[in-house]
Amino acid sequence: IQVNTYQPKVELLFSPDTLYLLDQKTVQLLNISQNYSTWEWNYNDSIYTTAYNPIIEIAEEGFFYATLFITDAKSCSNSKTDSLWVINGKKPTSSISEERSKIKIYPNPSMNFIIVENTQTSFYTIELYNQQGQLLSTKKSNSFSTTFDISELANGIYLLKINENYVKLIKN
Repeated sequence: IQVNTYQPKVELLFSPDTLYLLDQKTVQLLNISQNYSTWEWNYNDSIYTTAYNPIIEIAEEGFFYATLFITDAKSCSNSKTDSLWVINGKKPTSSISEERSKIKIYPNPSMNFIIVENTQTSFYTIELYNQQGQLLSTKKSNSFSTTFDISELANGIYLLKINENYVKLIKN
């Protein structure tokens, strides 16, 4: 007996990739998968839709989760869940990609510690938030490179705020 372990590749994006509630309150879920015949979205753990790229209104800060289920013409299926960080604030005026390129965080994912390198300034604040948007810890740095201990955290997804820049952190 030969078992087929093939699964179609699921790809999804959010537009925008970070949502600032004071600027806008909607996000578009984008299905960029290939070679599938049917799809279904699940978000907020209970709402399902077969709209191709639905636009969703979001009212609360924290992580927003969406899962995309796809099935191909051979009835093989797969799914993928991703998260969007929703911030109760305004988008910073400087270019986020420009600012992020000046900040490096590694290793990410990590088990015990991360290193934050900020080539922009040696004086900055690192804030760590959980998925509910609660501030877990704050660390001030006066060095271009700072070690941040995450060994006591439960495995999961967190958000680091470095000055006005946000970076997703995975603890495993």
